[in-house]
Amino acid sequence: MRIHKRGIVSPYFEQIKDGKKKFEIRQEAQGAEFWVGDELILIHATTGEKIHCKITYRYAGDIGLQKGYVILGIEVLHGKEENKKEAVDNQGTPPHLGSTYVMVREQSRI
Repeated sequence: MRIHKRGIVSPYFEQIKDGKKKFEIRQEAQGAEFWVGDELILIHATTGEKIHCKITYRYAGDIGLQKGYVILGIEVLHGKEENKKEAVDNQGTPPHLGSTYVMVREQSRI
């Protein structure tokens, strides 16, 4: 499972937060692909507020979609402690915007 951090602007941020928008169209980079079960952290470009989502569906076909892009079905993870405002620097830019991701290793049970 990976955790992907991506920036997002209004009004899309609010539509996801309010439960009206349940998908994202995103460009994929080699080595940073989105997969069902991954977590997607959307960070508001102005306020730094975060929404944690789980990817529930992935479409990367060539019909109706430009190469290198995917459509992701997402579900907001309510009650996550991380769904709070993030500090914004002096230039008004929240940290962690862009195409960064963190690899999370699942621990196996013995």
